[in-house]
Amino acid sequence: MLGGNDKQAKGSFTHLGLGTSFEGKIDVPHDLHVYGDFIGDIVCKGSLTLGTKGFVKGIISAKSAIVGGRIEGSISCTGGIELESTAVMIGDLSARDLTNPQGGAVSREKFYGREERRITFFAIN
Repeated sequence: MLGGNDKQAKGSFTHLGLGTSFEGKIDVPHDLHVYGDFIGDIVCKGSLTLGTKGFVKGIISAKSAIVGGRIEGSISCTGGIELESTAVMIGDLSARDLTNPQGGAVSREKFYGREERRITFFAIN
C-alpha cells in the first residue's frame, strides 16, 4: 500500500517483466523477479530471480539469487546463488554457497575465509 505503515505482506515481490527496460537504482525490501533488462544497481533484501531472458548490467546485492539470465557486473549474496544452465555471468560473484547443478565454466577462483567465496565467473552455454 502506498504511504502506509502496513507490515510487508508475506510473499511480496517486485516484478520487472519480459520486454521491460529499466535504468537506475532499485532498493527492494522483499523478493525481486527480473525478466526484462535492468541497467544499474540492485539492492534486494530478499531473493533475486533473474529469468532466462533477463539481463542485468550493474552491481547486485541480495540475500540469495537464482540466475537463469545474463549478468554483466557483480553480484554479492549473504546466502546462496544458484546458476542455472542458461546463466551467463561476466564479472565478480560473492556468496556463502554457490550451486551450479548443470555445469558451467569458472575461469578464475579466489577464496576469502571459510564462509565466503569470491569467484570471477565466465560461463557460455
